[in-house]
Amino acid sequence: MSNDMRQYTLRIHGKLLDKLEYIAEAYGRTKNKQLTQMIRKSISAYENKFGTITQELIEEMRDKKFFKP
Repeated sequence: MSNDMRQYTLRIHGKLLDKLEYIAEAYGRTKNKQLTQMIRKSISAYENKFGTITQELIEEMRDKKFFKP
């Protein structure tokens, strides 16, 4: 996964960023690492409920999003 690290600009309300920083500090993480951990947990919960998100599903979603007839 580290071979496919991508940058993503995030716009976030200041109060949310402050709270993220507080949580990250409590766990001894950077804000980036904490956010990554939270995203992983969210994806895991989604996949447990709805099934694994495969690369094929991602590609289908992208095709529909950008190439609507």
